[in-house]
Amino acid sequence: MSAGTLPCYLCGKPLLAPISVDHVPPLQFFAQDLRKKHNLSRLLTLQAHQSCNAAYARDEQYFLHSVGMFGARTYSGNPILKKIAGDFGAGKHTRLVRKVLAEFDPKPSGIILPKGKIAKRADGERLRRVAWKIVRGLLFHHFGEVYPEDWTVGVTVTAPGEQPPEHFAVFNHLASGDDLGPYPGIFAYRFVKEEAGQYWALLLWDAVIVTVIFPSKDASSIDDSVSS
Repeated sequence: MSAGTLPCYLCGKPLLAPISVDHVPPLQFFAQDLRKKHNLSRLLTLQAHQSCNAAYARDEQYFLHSVGMFGARTYSGNPILKKIAGDFGAGKHTRLVRKVLAEFDPKPSGIILPKGKIAKRADGERLRRVAWKIVRGLLFHHFGEVYPEDWTVGVTVTAPGEQPPEHFAVFNHLASGDDLGPYPGIFAYRFVKEEAGQYWALLLWDAVIVTVIFPSKDASSIDDSVSS
């Protein structure tokens, strides 16, 4: 099979130059210090159109800054927080950092928080977009399937110390086997793939749980047979 007949996993069209090598999850999720120290050479990469990949760059930076802060107390997450702080001190990503810091609210209007708790808002659509991109990459890696960006997807993000959604406990009961991913302390995942729908759970920096739930491509044919 020639390179031109391979699909871009993001748009599904044949791969034509210019092409980029995309990391799944994004390379910046693996702190540079850890990549050097532990020679992390087994990162998953996929080919994608350069333009398709670049279209996610700003959202991936936002995801890293907004969610990566929750990994501050972990071995793999702390270096990311240090880099964010270092970049900010050097005048890099200052607007983004200020935006993320403004998402933390110790006294949200009309809500009484338990002692020691603080509210955290986020741009849910940007988090959804990045989480779904990661899962789309894993779907292509495992099954060669291309899912569109505008697929119906439900995403949750659970910070350390918080209770995951109830469906996560059901998923843990159904999922079998060990966590997947060559470096589980940084990124691990498990999934249940059924004909009607799929449930993917991602663990970032051994701290943040992200769930992604969506109908499988075959679900439409199932719906048609039920309604007919």
